[in-house]
Amino acid sequence: MPTAVVIDTNLWGRGTLDITRLRDLARRLAKLRVKVWIPTQVVMEWARHAVDDVELIIPSWTSLRRAGLVADRFPLTQEVSVMLDQLLEAVNAVDNVTVLPMSGTAAIAGIRDQILRTGAGTVRQGVRTGAADSSWVRDALIAAGNDPSRIVFLTKNGKDVYATMQRMGISTEEIYVRPEHRLLDSIVAVANASEHMTALVAQHLLELRHREVSRGLRLVAGAWLKVDDIAVDYASFGGEGGEGLDAIDVQILPEPLLVGMANLKVFSNGTVDAAIEFEAILFGDLDLSRREVGDDGAVRSWQGTNENAVVTVPLVAEVLDGVVSGVTVAGEARAEAEPRWFNAPAAARGWLTEWLPRLAGVTVDLDASDTTNEFMLFGVGGRKVGCDFVCHSDGEWTLNFVGNSIRTAIICRGDRNVPRRVQSPSGRMVKLRRNFEIRGEDADGRTTSPFPILAKVWGYLVEQQGE
Repeated sequence: MPTAVVIDTNLWGRGTLDITRLRDLARRLAKLRVKVWIPTQVVMEWARHAVDDVELIIPSWTSLRRAGLVADRFPLTQEVSVMLDQLLEAVNAVDNVTVLPMSGTAAIAGIRDQILRTGAGTVRQGVRTGAADSSWVRDALIAAGNDPSRIVFLTKNGKDVYATMQRMGISTEEIYVRPEHRLLDSIVAVANASEHMTALVAQHLLELRHREVSRGLRLVAGAWLKVDDIAVDYASFGGEGGEGLDAIDVQILPEPLLVGMANLKVFSNGTVDAAIEFEAILFGDLDLSRREVGDDGAVRSWQGTNENAVVTVPLVAEVLDGVVSGVTVAGEARAEAEPRWFNAPAAARGWLTEWLPRLAGVTVDLDASDTTNEFMLFGVGGRKVGCDFVCHSDGEWTLNFVGNSIRTAIICRGDRNVPRRVQSPSGRMVKLRRNFEIRGEDADGRTTSPFPILAKVWGYLVEQQGE
């Protein structure tokens, strides 16, 4: 079993320190008697990136100062050495975290890799790079007594770790390299979540969102679950959103709707307590701020909203004495536009029937009826929802959901802006190819995205209260 986790620069956000995430990670790993190691080179890169961010703030600060809205003195340093000292102090103050010293041997080997383009050494935009990546990997291995089985490399870029290890003659099969949301499976035993565990976590999330939203916490986007490390699939939004610019802030507006959970795994070190890794599926609008600094120092920025985004967030829930004690973000979230248009009704139906079994706590029983157009969804504690596909002309369809307190539907309709048939020059009627839209329909007949409908169905199926 590994005894330490080594953090790479790029683990959080845009290669910057997230002190809250570091504290959460160190606290969880302390319970498993696993230490957190941060190479000095990583803290140095965090300091450089922090100073870059400070330099972006200064023009806005100057404008605010001229308006008399802020104090004269800018509160943050632009000196990278001072920033490094401040970050080292902050990191060293976190329990269960050790900053690894740099060694001369590793530094020399890293420079050699960069010059010779071996290991992590490479060329980016005509400039040789990779010395830092090569050296911090080597320092981590030195700290582990040259035993790679003792450490897990926590990174979004495993390529450089593997390349350096291979350069050192170490087989990739001996190395643990993980993104944050797959960390625990390299440390403790894993099992599929039981119905009880699934219901426990689902109920916690539903109650948490209801409690925060009902209090009217609208000053902070997504107050019930703060998610700000989001990788956006801009192509799915038609390329809108400042493609090619670095994201400096992405949030979900308004408070994100919890559509469901997926991929639950339970990790236990042999006690009654456990950690549960899972993905929360959220729905909302993305509020984006993006910027790019050109070679001439000019800053190009973009701000706007990408509507109707499906955001998948890796999370970890801690269970103590049978109660969920907290939920923390455990990796980079992924956002994409909701699938809305399909080239055929069958494609839309296929997407929906593949999507439903993804929801944790939901079992799709296709054998509950003698017809392929009727099936059942079973949840926890015997809860169930009947599903009925009703086919219309030209392949259009309606999927009705019927439960004890559920009367809702998802519909598929052809594009009304395209006529079904037109007359050709020869006088013959020709059927036009149309795209088909999938939408939700509530009990009052109002149309919406299908995801609020799915959220309502899932929430009903995993509720622990009696019917």
